[in-house]
Amino acid sequence: MFKTEFQPFVCEGDRITCTVDGIEFTARLEHDWDSKPTDFECYTKRQVEAWRGDEWHFFGVVISAELEGIDLGDYLASLWGIEGNFPSRRKNPNRYFRTVANELLPEAFAAARNELERVRSVVAIAA
Repeated sequence: MFKTEFQPFVCEGDRITCTVDGIEFTARLEHDWDSKPTDFECYTKRQVEAWRGDEWHFFGVVISAELEGIDLGDYLASLWGIEGNFPSRRKNPNRYFRTVANELLPEAFAAARNELERVRSVVAIAA
């Protein structure tokens, strides 16, 4: 489980890590270039203008994994269209990123285990 929070102000490339059964998982933020507040009806004019002024952005949370230097996948699980640095009165409006990372972890873990089994079978055949 990811225990570390993302910072109160996030940027593309920010990451947190955790280890599950010896596999190191990384949750990183990538800029979501496809999402726009004008695609939705829930944003005020001021919020849209703040987005246009680069005050906040949409991000994706992407989970990758490795085991002892072996890459088990770069995009094992992801969720896109999440508001980052959104104008809010909350102390850390970016707390949701860790929540998403933890919700994606079971899917990423299953994908990493499958890749690990595939790698082991290839190594066994080659040996």
